[in-house]
Amino acid sequence: MLLEKIGKKEKHAIILSDIPLLFEGNMQHLFDLTILVLIVPEKQISRLMTRNGISKEEAGKRLKSQMPIIEKIALADIVIDNDGGIPETEKRVRQVWRELLQKEKIKKS
Repeated sequence: MLLEKIGKKEKHAIILSDIPLLFEGNMQHLFDLTILVLIVPEKQISRLMTRNGISKEEAGKRLKSQMPIIEKIALADIVIDNDGGIPETEKRVRQVWRELLQKEKIKKS
């Protein structure tokens, strides 16, 4: 498996995995840390419609079939609010990345 190969080569590697239904699948225990990228449901529906070419009703159904965002926030270790503009989101991502690097630096010590 790729993760095992990376882990053998670099014990303290930071590996990011994009898993949309992580919490719904109760898989968060498989990871050291979870990051939730948050956006208000209205924008989430709009993005789903654009990305998948589906109706507002279908996008709403998909969103309702998922765990409510408030529950995901409670389960996540770090939350990145993606509701602002790109500069704000990029600033938060850079901050989170620095925090992750610092945590790994401490682990190596």
